[in-house]
Amino acid sequence: MKNTYEDIVENLSVLICCFLPGDATITMVNRAYCAYFAKSAEELIGRSFLELVPEEDHERVKRHFGSLTRENPETTYTHSVNTPEGKRWHRWTDKAVFDTGGKVVEYVSMGEDITEEIKAKNALRLTEERDRSIFETTGTAIIIREENSVIGLVNSEFENLSGYKKWEVEGKKSWREFIHDDDIEMLELVNAVSMETPLFAPREVEFRLFTRKGQVRTVLARSRRIIGTRQIVTSLVDITHRKQRGEELKKSEEKYRQVVENASELIVVVQDKVVRFMNRKARHITGTHREGVMDRPFVDFIHPDDRTMVNDYHIRRISGEDLPHVYPFRIVNAEGETTWMEINAVFVEWEGRPATLNFLTDITERRKADDELRKSEKRYREILEQIDDGYYEVDLKGSLTFFNESMCRMLMYTPEELMGMNYREFTDKTNAQRVFPTFNHVCRTGEPTKTLDWELIRKDGQSRFVETSVSVMRDPRGEAMGFRGIFRDVTEQRRLEHQLCHMQKMESIGTLAGGIAHDFNNILTGIIGNAELALTDDQRGRTPRDELQLILRAGNRAKDLVKQILTFSRRGECEKRPIRPAAVVEDALKMLRASLPSTIEMCTNIEAGDDLIEADPTQVHQIVVNLCTNAYHAVRVGTGTIEVSLKVTDIDGLPAVCSLKPGRYVEIVVSDTGCGMTPEIMERIFDPYFTTKPTGEGTGLGLAVVHGIVKGLGGAITVRSTPGNGSTFRVYLPCMTTSRLPEPAKKAESLPSGNERVLLVDDETTIADMHKKMLERLGYTVTTQTSSFAALDLFQEGPDRFDLVISDLTMPRMNGDQLAERLHRIRPDIPIIICTGYSDFLSPDVMCTSGIRNVMNKPILMKDFAKTIREVLDSVTVPQE
Repeated sequence: MKNTYEDIVENLSVLICCFLPGDATITMVNRAYCAYFAKSAEELIGRSFLELVPEEDHERVKRHFGSLTRENPETTYTHSVNTPEGKRWHRWTDKAVFDTGGKVVEYVSMGEDITEEIKAKNALRLTEERDRSIFETTGTAIIIREENSVIGLVNSEFENLSGYKKWEVEGKKSWREFIHDDDIEMLELVNAVSMETPLFAPREVEFRLFTRKGQVRTVLARSRRIIGTRQIVTSLVDITHRKQRGEELKKSEEKYRQVVENASELIVVVQDKVVRFMNRKARHITGTHREGVMDRPFVDFIHPDDRTMVNDYHIRRISGEDLPHVYPFRIVNAEGETTWMEINAVFVEWEGRPATLNFLTDITERRKADDELRKSEKRYREILEQIDDGYYEVDLKGSLTFFNESMCRMLMYTPEELMGMNYREFTDKTNAQRVFPTFNHVCRTGEPTKTLDWELIRKDGQSRFVETSVSVMRDPRGEAMGFRGIFRDVTEQRRLEHQLCHMQKMESIGTLAGGIAHDFNNILTGIIGNAELALTDDQRGRTPRDELQLILRAGNRAKDLVKQILTFSRRGECEKRPIRPAAVVEDALKMLRASLPSTIEMCTNIEAGDDLIEADPTQVHQIVVNLCTNAYHAVRVGTGTIEVSLKVTDIDGLPAVCSLKPGRYVEIVVSDTGCGMTPEIMERIFDPYFTTKPTGEGTGLGLAVVHGIVKGLGGAITVRSTPGNGSTFRVYLPCMTTSRLPEPAKKAESLPSGNERVLLVDDETTIADMHKKMLERLGYTVTTQTSSFAALDLFQEGPDRFDLVISDLTMPRMNGDQLAERLHRIRPDIPIIICTGYSDFLSPDVMCTSGIRNVMNKPILMKDFAKTIREVLDSVTVPQE
C-alpha cells in the first residue's frame, strides 16, 4: 500500500511543499507544486518559500508559522503567490514537524489555488474553505546524487543512518563508498533503469550500507530520476530490524491515508470500470458509505446524459489519442441530486494492475456563476440590439472590438467589415484630430465625457453628425484596455436646429426692417443730394471732389449694411474664428438704434476692447439682436430704457454661473425697465415656441436660439427678473488665451495694373460701362457684352483673343456660372471671375468644373477689382499673340 499512497500523493493536484524554519528553505515539493510554478524540483528545493510570496505578505506568513506550537501544530490561511501567469491566490494548510525535544524541524504546506473560484463569483472573492491535510516527513533517509554517483544533497535522517555529517558527504563522496562491494553491480543496473524510467514507475531495491563506524545496515532504496535533469533522488529505509521496518511502514501508510482521506478534492480509483477506492469527500458527495462503494461500476455515479461522453473520452485516451485530461461532467448522488465536477484522470498501478486515479473538483458554483454570466450577457446583448443608438467598444488604438446592430446601420457596414475597423477609417482628418484629445483625456483622468460632437462618414460617403459618450474600460488589474460608449445620430436634429435658427433670423430681420429702411433712406439721401450738388458744381466750373467723396462714403455704408444683412441671414454651418466681440456688438447696436422708437432710450457701455472669443460673428450678432428685441417688446408701451454693456470678468465658482469652469469670460448684459416676468414664465423662457406675445407678434424662438448658441460656444446665460421691475440677461462667453488677431494684409500704395485682354459680360449697361472704364484706367483692353449668348458667340469665334473673362452671375436666359461652364469647355485654361451680390450657392465643385477662379461681391471697389484681377492672371499662364 505504500507505493499506492505515494503515487496518490505525488499525483495530487494540490500543491505540497516542505520547508525549513527560519529562512523557509524548501526541502521537498510534489509534481503539482513544480508544474504550478513552472519550475523543476531542483529549482525549488533549496530556495526560500518566501521568494514565491509577494513582499507585502511576508510578515503575515511568518507570523502564521511562528504561531505553530506542539499544542497547536496546524494552521490554515490564505495568501497570494507569484506565478509565471502573475499573482494567484491560494489557501494554505501548514503543519509543523517537531523533534523529540519539541523543536520545529520542518514545515509541511499544502496549497489550493482559489483564483478561478474568486473570478467565477464575479470578483466577490468569497473563499471557500477547503480542508487540506498535510503529510509529515517519513523519517526516511534521502539523498540526491548526480549521474556520476556524487552525492549532492542528504537529509538529517541520512546523517542518523550513516553516522556522517552533511558537510562530510555533500559534493565530496560518491554513494558507491557506502555500498557493499557485492551489491554495486546490481545497484548500477537499477541506477541505469531509473535514469530512463518515467516518474510513476519507481524502482525499489535492497542493499547493504556501511556506516561511519563500519557497521553494515540493510536498507530499502527507492530511486527516481528528477524530471528534466540527470539527477536521481533515492530514499533509504533501514530494514535491519523487521519490526522497526514494519512500524515505519505502518506510520507512513497512515500519514498518506490521512492526506488522501482528508483531501478537499474527490479522489476515486477506478479499475476495470469499477470503483476500487473513494476518499471521504467523494463518499460524502455521492452519498455512499465505504462498504457501499467497493466494486460498484463508476458509471453508476455519472449523470445518464454524460455517461456516453465520459466512457467515450476514457476509451479514446486509452487508445493514445491526445485529449485534454481535464474536462467537466455531472455526477448524481443516491438522492438524485446533481453536482458538476471537473475530472483530472491519471493512469497508475493499483495493487499491481493498471487503473485510473481520478481527482474530481466540485465546480457547481462556478457553473452557476458562468450560467448567470451568460444569461446576463444575453440579456444586455438583447437590450443593446433593441436601442436605436450605436453602442461601441474600441481598444486603445481606436479599433472596434464590439458593437451593436445600430452601429452597423449608422455606418452602413456589415459586422464583418466593421470588426477591427479603426475610427480614422470613418471620419476625416479634421474630426479625427478633434476626437483624439478627448479620448486621451478620458484615458488619462478616468473621467467619462458625454458631450463629444463630431462628424462621421458612412460607407456610401455621406456625412452624419453624432453625439458620442466616452468612458474607459479597465482590465482586472485596473489598467486601461479601451473605451466604450454610445453613438447618437443627431443629423436631423442639427438640420432642424439650423432651420429653426434661420427662421428666427428672418423674424429678427422683420423686426429690424424699419430701421434698415431708415438707414437706406439716409444713405440714398446723401448719395442723391451730393450727386445734385456735384452736377451744380460741374455747371459752375468747380471740381466736385468733396461731393464725390461723400457719395463714395455713402456707397460704402450701403455696401456694409447689405453685407451685414446677408451675413446675418445666411444659411449654412457657422465658422468659428477668433473675433473681438466689442466690434460685433457695436455693429449690432448700430442696426438696432434705427429700429427703436424715440420713446425708448438705449444706453451702452462697451469695455472689452482687446479680448478675443472663438465664435462666428453672426452668432454673437444674433445674441445681441435677439436679447435687445426681447427687451424692446418688454418696454415698447410708453417710455423705457434698454441698457447694453460688455466687459470682461473672472469667474471663480459664482453661484449664478456655477456650471462654468473658473476662468476669464466676456460678459454681455442686456437690461430693460419693462414689465418683467413671473417665476413661472422665467422657467420656460428658453423653451422653443414658448411666447407671451399676442398671436402674430412672435414665434417664441428668439431666447431658445440664444440659449442654444451660448451653450454651443461653451458659455452660460442667466436671467433675473421681477414683475414690474424689468429683466436682466447676462451672457458669459469664454475668452481665448491670446489677445491678438491675425495681422491684416498691408495696403498697396498704388493699384496693380496690366495690359491683358478682358471680355466683360454684364446685362446692366450702366455697370458694364462703369467696370469697363475702371479696367481701362488700369491698362487693360476691354470688350463688353450685355448678353451672355452674344458673349459666348464672340468667344467661340476667337477663344485666344482674350486672356480673362469677367461675368455677372445673374443674367437673363443664361447665368454666369452656365456661361463659364461653356467657355471652359471651349478653352479649359481660360481664367474666369464671377461678380455677384450673393454667392453662397456657388459650391467649390461648381467653380472647379467651370474654370471659375474667384468670386467678387458687388458693389466692387476699384482697388479690390485691380488686386483680384492681377492675382488671377498671375496664377495662370496667359497665351500671347
